[in-house]
Amino acid sequence: MKPREYAIFLLSKREMCRAEMDKKLIKKYGASENFEELLDELEELDALSDTRFARAQVRHWVLTTRMGAMQMRQKLRQKGVKKEAIEAGLAEYADDEKVENATAVARKRMRDIVRKKPEMSEYEQKMHVRKTLQQKGFSYDETTNALDALAENE
Repeated sequence: MKPREYAIFLLSKREMCRAEMDKKLIKKYGASENFEELLDELEELDALSDTRFARAQVRHWVLTTRMGAMQMRQKLRQKGVKKEAIEAGLAEYADDEKVENATAVARKRMRDIVRKKPEMSEYEQKMHVRKTLQQKGFSYDETTNALDALAENE
C-alpha cells in the first residue's frame, strides 16, 4: 500500500491531526521519506484538518470524560495540534457545559469523600473537591461556580 492510500485508509477510520498522521506514516514507511507534500495535499482536499480533529476530540471529551478546557488544551497540544485549531475546537465547549460538567464531577467527588471520610470537616471536603476540579482542568471560576451550585442543592 502506498503512503497516500494508507493515509486515506487511516482517515476513513477516524479523524486525525497532522502530527498524528505524520507519526503513523513515519512508523509504517520510515523516517527517510518526507510526507509534508502528502500531508499538504490531504489538507487541501480537506481530508486532514487539525481544526476538525480538535472539535471532534473536544466533543468526545465533553460527553465522556468530564474534563475542563485547560486539560483538553494540554492534551491537544501534546498530540501536536496547532494553537489556532485548539482554540477553534474549544470554542464549541460552551460555558454552561463547563459549569455543568464541573458540577457533576464535584457532586461525584463530594459523595465519595462523605462516604469514605465522614469525619472530614465541610471546609476540608470543599478543598478536596476544589483540588479534584483543578486537576481535571477546570478554571477557578468554573470550580467556584460548581461548588456554589453544589451548596445550593444541599
